[in-house]
Amino acid sequence: MKTVIFVWTTNVCNVKSDNVNGFWGIGDTIRGLICVYYICKELNYEFIVDIQHHPVSKYLKQRDHKYLDLIKDAKDKIPFIYPGNSKAYIIDHSDNITYLFTNDDYKENIDDDCKAFLKDLFTPNEQFQTYIDNKILGLCIEEYSVIHFRLGVII
Repeated sequence: MKTVIFVWTTNVCNVKSDNVNGFWGIGDTIRGLICVYYICKELNYEFIVDIQHHPVSKYLKQRDHKYLDLIKDAKDKIPFIYPGNSKAYIIDHSDNITYLFTNDDYKENIDDDCKAFLKDLFTPNEQFQTYIDNKILGLCIEEYSVIHFRLGVII
């Protein structure tokens, strides 16, 4: 079975990054992740998300997988796949293990399995969960729908 690893990174090998280019927000990344999730689901490929090379890894529970060392070593070889090209790249890539980053788009509604996958992926680590809990306590609110945290943005 082919394995596709979505590597959440800000350092791709084929796009020069600076303050304007090559740095994708969480929304861009989630969009690409959902796209690749559904491509893998359609093709019956194993799908793994690796966050070790992104600052968000400081806040989320780390998910171990059997390719951690491969992705650690490939840090400077992760390609950015431009929107509209992800499926072809995944299919045409001859290796049994394919890694990539994209902000490609998925235009359909997402199902409950994908929502559960994302919810699990965005589980805060213990330290960040404590921070969240303390912030919520400090807000003196009983119920809420959405609390928005800006990560890495200086306001």
